[in-house]
Amino acid sequence: MNVDIANMVNDLIYKTDWIEHIITCFSVFVGAFLAYKFGLKLELRKAKRQMRGDFCTLSTQLHLNLEDMLDYKKNILDKIKADYENNKSEAISTIIRGPMVSFAFNMDKYIFLNDCNRCFIPEIKIVQSSYDTLCFVWANYTEQLISARQLYVHGDKNVFDNMRKLFLFNYNHYNQVCIRLYYLEKHFNECYRRYFNTYYYDDNEDELEANAKIEQYIPSALQDKEFVKIAEFFDKYWAPDYTLWESVKYHYRKIKYHLKGLKIYFFGRGKPKTKRKSKGKK
Repeated sequence: MNVDIANMVNDLIYKTDWIEHIITCFSVFVGAFLAYKFGLKLELRKAKRQMRGDFCTLSTQLHLNLEDMLDYKKNILDKIKADYENNKSEAISTIIRGPMVSFAFNMDKYIFLNDCNRCFIPEIKIVQSSYDTLCFVWANYTEQLISARQLYVHGDKNVFDNMRKLFLFNYNHYNQVCIRLYYLEKHFNECYRRYFNTYYYDDNEDELEANAKIEQYIPSALQDKEFVKIAEFFDKYWAPDYTLWESVKYHYRKIKYHLKGLKIYFFGRGKPKTKRKSKGKK
């Protein structure tokens, strides 16, 4: 039996080259895939860090705004209200400039809040709009106050009652903005605990202090039915916690979505369904 040693050696070398090529290609693919995953993970970590920074900046600004507005109410507005109630002329001698706060937020930076709770963006816009309205009504009050003061000095006592009614209307609107801002801050605290509390802080004591302060400065603020309803509506739309069951539902929705995409790719979307005519109509 003759054995062709040369051909066997050549075949072995040929097969070995292919194996080495396959191993090389596989190694390059695995290396590139791992590098992509690692880079993607770094980008996600960087994005989360940026989102946390933006969130904390916005939350802090809202908190400081509420503190300033409550202090202004206590030190300025409540005193003017007391003067009106006691029919003191000092009431129409105080010009209201408002607290030094700002609600000029770049909302493009905070779109990620929709992933936490879809109520955040609309509520922030409502706060912005409410404060803009508040600035307008206070400016209108100040303009009327200048002329009212002159009329009051010349003996027109009715102007005092008119200014008191206008002040109380603006005062109540101011309280509404404060209450809305308090609830928004409360939702921000809950959002921090759920998604951004990387250092595992417990802010329950701070929240109790905030409750006490809002009740002290605006009695029965937390019993306002309108805002209680808004808070309950807000609580319905928190993003679900990451659990095994939520993970299963996520992958089910993902598979269903891709299968729907394949169906559209091969068969199209089909014609829109038309309502059938009722038997009595021709």
